[in-house]
Amino acid sequence: MDSTLVAALTGLEEDVVTDADQKDVEEEDEQIKAPYSTASNVMKSQPVEKLYIETGTGFIGQNRNRVARRIAEEQAIKELEVDAPRKTTIEFALDTYHFLKTICLFVHGLTAGIAMWHTVMIFVLLYHNYTDFLEHYYLLALPVQCMFYMLLVLCTVSCCDRYDVNSPNRRFVLRAFTLQSGAVSILLYLIALILSLVSADLEDRMIYFKTSPALWENAQDTEDNVLLWRNLSTARAVLIIVAWLVLTIDPNTDRLIENLRKTDDDILGNPVEMSGVSPA
Repeated sequence: MDSTLVAALTGLEEDVVTDADQKDVEEEDEQIKAPYSTASNVMKSQPVEKLYIETGTGFIGQNRNRVARRIAEEQAIKELEVDAPRKTTIEFALDTYHFLKTICLFVHGLTAGIAMWHTVMIFVLLYHNYTDFLEHYYLLALPVQCMFYMLLVLCTVSCCDRYDVNSPNRRFVLRAFTLQSGAVSILLYLIALILSLVSADLEDRMIYFKTSPALWENAQDTEDNVLLWRNLSTARAVLIIVAWLVLTIDPNTDRLIENLRKTDDDILGNPVEMSGVSPA
């Protein structure tokens, strides 16, 4: 048994591994693995002057400073829109009245032009005889009557807005009749409106020239009625044209705007006193 045990233990020295041998093996393994190492020096990312912005069709390169400047401008515009003060009620009324004033000024000129055209047409049609005039004009009697009525109402209201008619005094009347303020145009338009209403009865009879010929059977009455209507229409046209000429002398005169601005300055510039309220 001793010889057998000795023979078995004889080869065990070759399997014993010491610390020195283990270190040598590790160094050899590192030398073998070193050439195949994937480790590399990684550089840090550096900022560039270009940005890539995604759109519906892909990425678009844009300058960084330009994008920052645009964003700053949009932010400034948003801040200005938020901080912009709202208009007061009187400021809104002034803007609205400026728009209406432009339209009414056009209506004044349109009314004068239609009055001139109407007068010329009357004298041209009356060149032959009264029956021929009625045969050509009876279809226009009602439309022209309604048109003059609406236009004259608008012109009269516009003139009342332009000039201070709330408290007329001697100076106001004197300036109006001497054509210094243009307020006489209110009177001219009022008279023209009255003449238009007076001639409405004759124009109503003209409408029925074909359907009710008995209204125009008497030749003398027909001639008198047509002549009266012609004189009324001519006087109305003259008043309208003169009123328009008076307005064109100083078209910027407008007392209503001046009063509204003065009221706005009084409200926004001076403290409002509340009577009957005791301090707390």
